[in-house]
Amino acid sequence: MASIGALDAGATGIERDQCGAADCGDDFLTMPWSLWGYPPSMRHLEEAARAKAIETASALLAAGMEEGKAIRIAIAQGRRWAAAHGLPARDDE
Repeated sequence: MASIGALDAGATGIERDQCGAADCGDDFLTMPWSLWGYPPSMRHLEEAARAKAIETASALLAAGMEEGKAIRIAIAQGRRWAAAHGLPARDDE
């Protein structure tokens, strides 16, 4: 399968010709997670910290990092980001 940027299209099961448009660009490949569908290990993060963790994990995956490691790093970064902005990191804080 063809590689699209830093992402491997085979990892998502999407090939460029499947996007349904002649000029779809790379934006049809979106983050694997969202605020409504994320790894179970992120469930106790406060929404803002979770959003940052999802963004970070997606960037790490795009750079080729293994999923479990990307999630662990992203959770730590989301917590640090929330603390730096005076926000609670967990939903029980």
